[in-house]
Order: sequence, then structure tokens, then C-alpha cells
Amino acid sequence: MNASSLSSNVTMEILDDPNLLQIINDDAVRQHLIPSVVLTVSMILLGIPGNILIIAVYMKRWKKSTSRIFILALAFNDLFNCLFTMPLELYYIFNVYQTDDSYLCKVSRCLTFWTNDGSSLILMGIAFDRLQRICKPFKVQMSISKAKRIVGVSMVASLLVAWPSLFIYGTANVLLPVDENKGIYAKMCLYSDRPRVRLDPRVFVFFIMVGNSVLDVFFLVVYGIILYHVKNSDKELRKLSKMDLYSSDGCRKMSEVDFSAQPSTEVSANKEIRKLSKEEPNLSRMKQVFSGAPLTTTVKRKLFSQSRQKRTSYSSSTESRRTIFASRDNRGKTKTTIMLFLVTILFIVSFGPYTVLMTIRIFDAGYYSRLSDFGKATYHFFIRSYFLSNALNPLIYGFMSEHFRTECKSVLRNIVCW
Repeated sequence: MNASSLSSNVTMEILDDPNLLQIINDDAVRQHLIPSVVLTVSMILLGIPGNILIIAVYMKRWKKSTSRIFILALAFNDLFNCLFTMPLELYYIFNVYQTDDSYLCKVSRCLTFWTNDGSSLILMGIAFDRLQRICKPFKVQMSISKAKRIVGVSMVASLLVAWPSLFIYGTANVLLPVDENKGIYAKMCLYSDRPRVRLDPRVFVFFIMVGNSVLDVFFLVVYGIILYHVKNSDKELRKLSKMDLYSSDGCRKMSEVDFSAQPSTEVSANKEIRKLSKEEPNLSRMKQVFSGAPLTTTVKRKLFSQSRQKRTSYSSSTESRRTIFASRDNRGKTKTTIMLFLVTILFIVSFGPYTVLMTIRIFDAGYYSRLSDFGKATYHFFIRSYFLSNALNPLIYGFMSEHFRTECKSVLRNIVCW
């Protein structure tokens, strides 16, 4: 069936030809969407096994901690995107001009906003936890139950942010020119042209853009504070490790004590020997040697000097071990913080192009139509760049954590042997 319509005082014949629409659709996929297909398929193939490994390792083989709760929450969100929203996106890519299910479009877009906004709020909880553990280690730390509550509140809050997308998105009828006097309507998953509730998409996109910008600034400020504190802490630990806690200037050497003023009778000498022999078992043999006669001032000075040197050596080694343990604990916290910081940076970088392109398009409706074929291919690729954060987190964990790599090998070995 053919129809007619007027546009800019020019009569355009509107075609109703499914076969022609299929040809136009396939041409658009070949010219503009192949890079997007490669990106999406790659992220699915990386993200599904990677996030399953994260869940398996952190669920069964990792000690309970707040970081474990947050990482598991991110992994579940990422796995959900890899299993559901990315395959749906592939469907929309291959049927870019033939999407005629408005409800599926609404639900898929809402789920995408929900999970990704939830991940951004969980990353905020991670930033607070890292800030407290690194900068205020001696104060009460975030508990596991509180971390779980933060995850729950984050997902509920993100749902409240995402629900307007149910009314904004849907099937949009877009007129595609076939030639100068003919056109055909395509059905795309975009802003609905027949919404049941009228909401301005520009307000929604602006709200998302401002929210992302505020979160980005927050992350940079918090991790900047953490980095500054870590540098100062490392300097202090290096100073402690080099200090001689019992230097000659810090305590009075026993060899300098004037024993000549003390009584040198047999009773007082034996009392000193008994006292030292309790602290130093090796001195009991000396007691036997000298028990029959009073000790001279020189001998007593030598005995006290040796005893003090041993106690000083023990105390110094104990403080040294404490410094080493503190340094190791600090390095462990720092490494975990760097790993989670890289996860946050990946999230920011992956959502940056999407936010920019959506902002440009919502305020400049003709932006996309003015792009060349290469420009349109680039546009479609970067508007899906947020898939990177759903699939590449396992690579960050594997690169930063030797323990995670070891446990992954163990899990894979058990699967192969089974």
C-alpha cells in the first residue's frame, strides 16, 4: 500500500514495503554497525565467564569483608548486563530499523539504566570505605552488614532514577528517504513518539549527565585524598623502619653505670645475679661460677651490659617486626584501593562518550544525520562504550591481585578435573 504526505511543500510518497525496509536495514548494519557488533560480542564473550569467575572466587574462596560485598555486587550487575541487556542490544543492532516491540524497548532501556546507575552508587560506597580505611584506620570501620545495606539502598535508589525511562523510550517512527520523492517509515527503539505519560527526554538526559558529572568529581576528589594520604604514610613507615629505637643517645648504656658506688658484698652480688638469671637463663651458669665469691665491679658491669644489650636487641627486633607488619598491612590496603580505583576509572571512562553523545543528540536533533558513514559508525561504537565496564573488571582483578589469579586457576582446575 502506498500513501502520500506533504513535507516542506513537497509531496513525498510513503512506501509500505517490508522487503525494501529489510534491505535498507541490512545496508545500515554493514555500513555503520559492524564495529558495534564486534564490541558487543567481545564484551559478552569476556564478561560472562569473567564475572562468573569473580562470583565463584569471592563467594566461596574469599574472606568476608566489605570489599568482597561490593565486588560481588558489581559482578552480579555486570553479569546481568552481559546475559540480558547486551544480547538485547545485539538484537536492536541487527534490527536497527525494524524494532516494533515498544514494551521490550522500554524494559531493556530501564534495566540498562537500573544496573549501571546501581553500579555507580556502589562505587560511591567503595570510595567511602576506602577513604575510611586508609585515612582513618584507627576509627570504627564500615561493617559487612552496613556494606550490604549500602548495596541494597544503591539498587533501590538507582531504580527510582531509572523508572522514567519506561515512559521516555519506546518505538519511534522515523522517515527514511528512499529517493527525492519517496520515503519509508522505520521503527526504532528511541524516544517514544506516542508516550502515555509526556516526559521531556532532555530533562532526563540532563539529569543523568549532571549526576554522572557530580559522581566523577566526587570519585576524583576522594581518591586524590587517599593518594595523598598513602604517600605520606609510606614516608612515615620508611622513617620508622630506618630508626634505631634504642640508640646510644636514646637510653643510658649500662656500661656507663657507676657500680663502684654500689655495695660489693656477697649478698648484694648474689641478689643481682638471681635477678639477671630470671631474665636471662644463660646467666645461671655464671651464677654458679661466681656464687662462692663476691663479684667485682668490672664483672658486674660486664654482666649488666650484656644483659641490657640482649634485651635491647630483642626490643629492637620486636619493634622492627611491628613496623614490617604495619608496612605489609598498609601495602595490602593500598593495593586493594588501587584495584578498586582502577575499576572506578574504567567506569568513568566507559560512560564518558555515551554521556557526551547523548547530550549532543538531545540538544541537536540533526547531529546524527549530518555525520558521514564513518562518523555514524564511530557514533554507534562509542555510544555503547559503557559495555567496557561490564566486561573488563575481571581483567583488572586478575592483573592487580595474585591471590585472585591463584584462586581462578584453582577453580578452573576443578572444573576441568570434574
